[in-house]
Amino acid sequence: MEVKIPHRTSILVFAEKAQQKLYRSFSLKGENVVIFSCREAFYLIKDCQAKIIIIDCGINIKLALKILEKTKYSHPHIPIILLTDKSSEEYAIQAFRLGVREYIRKPVNISELKKTIKHLLKVKRTVQEKRIPFVQNKRIDLEGALFLVKSDKPVNILAAIYHIEENLSEKISLADCAKRARLSKYHFCRYFKKHMGMSPMKYASSLRIMKAKQLLQRDDLSITEVSLSVGFNDYSAFSRCFKEIEGVTPKKYKDSLITK
Repeated sequence: MEVKIPHRTSILVFAEKAQQKLYRSFSLKGENVVIFSCREAFYLIKDCQAKIIIIDCGINIKLALKILEKTKYSHPHIPIILLTDKSSEEYAIQAFRLGVREYIRKPVNISELKKTIKHLLKVKRTVQEKRIPFVQNKRIDLEGALFLVKSDKPVNILAAIYHIEENLSEKISLADCAKRARLSKYHFCRYFKKHMGMSPMKYASSLRIMKAKQLLQRDDLSITEVSLSVGFNDYSAFSRCFKEIEGVTPKKYKDSLITK
């Protein structure tokens, strides 16, 4: 009998048998959690329509990275959370480069994991709402930072904003943002700055650094990992951007958190 992913799957989990118990006890109101083995991922991922994917292959981090790579190739816009029993900065860097949204080393705090999942679902649904002709006042919680989106902003500008906020950990091009706004790059830049007070790329950089400040508070992530997770493949570029906005380097900022 052919195995298929149920159509209404919200959260798709690929986990080894020893790890599946954790997810079978998951209770997220209104969300359908479906679990398969890591090996089954290679046969199922092509037709996946889940909102979020969780990969947990235990100590087999290489298998998890293969699943991550294949999934991102087929579904680049599905956020992926990778959990691992094996702690390695090298693997974490690979995961971020492949496009993972969250890289979590075990043991995991279940309440924090659920909070992360709820946040990703909220952002995912907010992005889908950009198709609605009228957008009500709302706040989008992104890694603990609040971004106020006012209803007086034109819908095409909101579409570009949602695209930027949804793809902070990935490459964001001016062309893609302009396409979301249905404007030429020239007119989009002028229109965006008129309504937001800064250029689209400056806005993206500001959000990335705000997210980085939140991630730098975590002891399980190195500065290099934080840099990759907010879309900087070059650490020196991340450090320059961070210092330009915050006045200090990421290292000094992280050190200041320790001394508080």
